[in-house]
Amino acid sequence: MANIDEIYAGRFLTAAEVKAKMLVGKVLKITATNVELVGRPEKQKNKIVLTLEGVDKPFVVNKSNSEIIAKSYGRDYTIWTSKALQLFVVPVRFGSEMVDGITVVIPS
Repeated sequence: MANIDEIYAGRFLTAAEVKAKMLVGKVLKITATNVELVGRPEKQKNKIVLTLEGVDKPFVVNKSNSEIIAKSYGRDYTIWTSKALQLFVVPVRFGSEMVDGITVVIPS
């Protein structure tokens, strides 16, 4: 099915792209970079950004997902390289709305 989110996709992985298929991959590259906040391009926040094997776009890791990863792989995010992650979509609260969000599971 054609989706406008695919036409107007940005440079980072979105929930719409993950929803189409569950993604599993190893971390190939890790950076900490300033990322524009959704709906507020004038504001930026430092975030962990992961490049995953087999995934076309980098994944911006939010605080909740970083805690999930850290619980299994340690709080030093620089050692997450080659660790496996599974991404899928769940409903999350964003302000007063429920929206699709990417969440991380550590594969067994």
